[in-house]
Amino acid sequence: MGTPSNARRDLDRPRAGVPHREAHLSAATHPRPRTSAASMSWVILTLLALLLSAWSSGSEMAWITANPLQWETWRSHHPRRWRIARFFLQHPRRLLITLLLSNNLALVLFSSALSHLLPLGDLHPVQRFWAETLLGTLILLIGGEYLPKGLFQRWQLALLPAVVPFTGLVYLLCFPLVETAHGLTTALFRLLRVAEKPLHKPLSREGFATLLQHTESDFQDVLTRTLALSETPVREIMVPRQEVVVLPLNTPLQELHRIFVETELSRVLVYEGTPDQIVGYVYVRSLLRRPRSIQEVLEPVSFVPETMPATRLLEELVKKKRSLAVVVDARGGMAGLVTTEDLVEEVFGDIQDEYDEPQWLERTPEPGVYEFDARIEIDYLNEKYGLDLPTKEAVTLGGLALAHLGRIPPVGTAWEAYGFRWEVLAATPQRLLTLRLSQL
Repeated sequence: MGTPSNARRDLDRPRAGVPHREAHLSAATHPRPRTSAASMSWVILTLLALLLSAWSSGSEMAWITANPLQWETWRSHHPRRWRIARFFLQHPRRLLITLLLSNNLALVLFSSALSHLLPLGDLHPVQRFWAETLLGTLILLIGGEYLPKGLFQRWQLALLPAVVPFTGLVYLLCFPLVETAHGLTTALFRLLRVAEKPLHKPLSREGFATLLQHTESDFQDVLTRTLALSETPVREIMVPRQEVVVLPLNTPLQELHRIFVETELSRVLVYEGTPDQIVGYVYVRSLLRRPRSIQEVLEPVSFVPETMPATRLLEELVKKKRSLAVVVDARGGMAGLVTTEDLVEEVFGDIQDEYDEPQWLERTPEPGVYEFDARIEIDYLNEKYGLDLPTKEAVTLGGLALAHLGRIPPVGTAWEAYGFRWEVLAATPQRLLTLRLSQL
């Protein structure tokens, strides 16, 4: 029988096939170092999970903040991807569930990869839990939420071509989960009597005006003029009666042809009885059909009140496929004429055709002497030259002259009015062309 010391030595001696206790404890408390390949795999998985979380959060922001006008703009440039976008815009719950599933999957992967990547094996489990939680939350808050949402909101139109197919792909991959979650939430909302609302409400007038402040300058000008057009009555756009060329119904075709050549107009109104009784208009191209009388080429016109909004008139002309309308005053007489070209010019600016002058006459041959095209607006001349001409009687310089004289004066006619000596430099029997104003 061995001594106690020998027995102790026998207990401490490792047996064959049985690991030593100290070796076992050492292996438990000091794990073997990971290989570089394994560490790199966890790094890549962590970065991919963070990228997926960032893209999911940013996509949600792009979907929610894009307004209806931006979607319409995007639709015209990406008609194929619009079908995907339209599906999610019509089913906002499916959209949110899809993006939340993608984001939650990214969070799970990121947390798992981060726990394997961080060298926190020597810490107490509680300390390790809090260290991983705080560090992971900080990384996700900055890199997975704050930065991507700000960037996607800033460049949403540029990123939507990638966001829309990404959302569609996630929806297809997670289709069973998405539809299951959608069915459960729909049933729950029905119990709570909560209806599904569209992702975007139609733009209000105030919202549309606010949106203009965040668009490009050229586009902003067009949209601003479009918005203002709905508040503009046709009397502010029309060509005044004094400048409208009208002819009686029994005018010979040779006289009609001469008037078209002299005035360079494309359309002339026709009346029967008095100039207030307009029966239609003649288009210059219709003379190519060699009619025997004006009645054969007479086109119908629309009659609208002075107070009609310009946008409503434009819709009416397009619907009836007509190109002009006669504006009537409160007494039923003709107040002026409005064409579709006039309405479009209010939005897009001047539209020149083959009959338009490239630039109206506007010069000062000597101090205090001005020569102007009769079609120039008085407001423009007052602002640029400080003429202080009245604006209540007419819109254009020629209209003011006609309102003062009550007739179309021939070339060479001169008179004094509004602090100037007026002289007709060019005119036709139907309209004034050029006027000279000399300060008294």
